[in-house]
Amino acid sequence: MLKISDNAEIEQSNVGHLIINELANKSLSTLDQERFIIFPPLLKNSADLDEDNCIFRTFNGKTRTCNIVGFLSDGENEIHIHTRFFESKDEDYFLNYMLQKVLHYNVTINEISSSDNHSYYDLLVYLFPYYLEEAMRKGFYKEYVYHSYNDSNVRGQLDINRHIRQNVPFIGNIAYNTREYSFDNKLNQLIRHAIEKIEVTRPFLLNESSTIRNNVKRIKELTPSYSHYDLEDVLFENKFNTIKHGFYEEYTQLQTLCLQILTDERISFGANDQKVHGIIIDIAWLWEEYLNLLIKDHFYHPQNKVGTMPHYYFNNRNGEIYPDFIGKLPDNRVVADAKYKPQNNIKNSDYSQILS
Repeated sequence: MLKISDNAEIEQSNVGHLIINELANKSLSTLDQERFIIFPPLLKNSADLDEDNCIFRTFNGKTRTCNIVGFLSDGENEIHIHTRFFESKDEDYFLNYMLQKVLHYNVTINEISSSDNHSYYDLLVYLFPYYLEEAMRKGFYKEYVYHSYNDSNVRGQLDINRHIRQNVPFIGNIAYNTREYSFDNKLNQLIRHAIEKIEVTRPFLLNESSTIRNNVKRIKELTPSYSHYDLEDVLFENKFNTIKHGFYEEYTQLQTLCLQILTDERISFGANDQKVHGIIIDIAWLWEEYLNLLIKDHFYHPQNKVGTMPHYYFNNRNGEIYPDFIGKLPDNRVVADAKYKPQNNIKNSDYSQILS
């Protein structure tokens, strides 16, 4: 297993690593299409990442890591990209701490497994409440589902074969099938199965806040037909029927996460038999969100990618700007830019961000 840090040059002896060769200069948009787990789940939410960013970038004969941390594996070889504050003999406490704060869960060191295999699963389930909340902000997911009935209230297509099997001699019931617009569908069933598993393996995660508890409660209310015996059927339906509607993009990301949690399959990338799989985190975004928790009482935190809380150069609301942070005092507007990158990597464009 190779352990490397973010924003660092990779030693020449490791440049030929199979995973690095596979992913070098591959854009995040390509990995996103391959259903890699990328956090934050939507690239548009990250001010530092764009679709052309990479995990490993090769330039002038040198290969470097970027503002990305996470776990990568091809089944035989593993790479763990840690924060540059990571000490090789310990856990990456800095990353764990920021995840706890930004994702609003409390985890003691004893609850974080030191096993590499469990670390991957831990990270998946710790992201689940965030993904669930982001998806449910769009409303509850609803789609058409097929149901079979055998009663006297006919409201669908007759099923002659089933009617003969079930209703001879005739006692007043009719066998029929109907297509209904329902919340109790394959995706919500998948989410329900993930919830049931997490309640067994990491129960504290779903009790961290009233929002999480309410989201879990609503999913359970929406899936009255849930049965743990149906897991294989639910997995099959979701694996081959990805949610594709653009409005439900957050639900697509949640669907991918739930499939990994439930199957322990790691999402893969590549055309050969040893596909690379993994989960990657935009550490610069995480750092900025962590800073916001510390200074939010004194600073606004505009979001240029999603267009929230814009500020303006002029009083007539012209000259829209989105600094990372801007002070709340009207007579002393302090502008601050969050930078996770190392000090020796600060360039002229970074200073221009503040001056402009």
